[in-house]
Amino acid sequence: MSKVYSVIALLDEASTQAFLTLRQKLSVIEGSYNNTLPHITISIYDKDTNLDELIQWTKKIAENQHKFKVIYKTVGFTPEGALKAIPAFSPQLYALYYNHHQKFDLYCRDYNALKNGEWLPHTGIWYTDKETACANIGKLAEIFQPFEAEITSLRITEFDYKLFTNIIEFKLQ
Repeated sequence: MSKVYSVIALLDEASTQAFLTLRQKLSVIEGSYNNTLPHITISIYDKDTNLDELIQWTKKIAENQHKFKVIYKTVGFTPEGALKAIPAFSPQLYALYYNHHQKFDLYCRDYNALKNGEWLPHTGIWYTDKETACANIGKLAEIFQPFEAEITSLRITEFDYKLFTNIIEFKLQ
């Protein structure tokens, strides 16, 4: 089985803390969150991806990318049941996603692949089943307040379907 790598966009410290506070408030709901910091997934690669090439490409993208703001305006949940916050569409966020996928899109999971047009940027807050997510989306909507966050770095992780292992992180300019 191929290793699963992800490239994630990390947020500034204040936004990270805001998401961690949301997670704490949702901890009364059945479910959990994984061991990674709040982030926006740029890509997930699960098809024989060359890690060294992925690192070099991500480094190149980060070296040419300035930090930028996104505004989280709404919440929702994935078909699998993850409660999430969704940023407003941003040309800078899409450009980051688009530029990264210029080289590795063939190795990307279908729902993250540029060629499929299904990418929906979001930050996972709480992971549960679909039924529990449906029953609790109102609770998240009640406590969620729109806020601005800054994308500050790109991180490559390895994921074994339980835990994320950090491989390398590149700060944006």
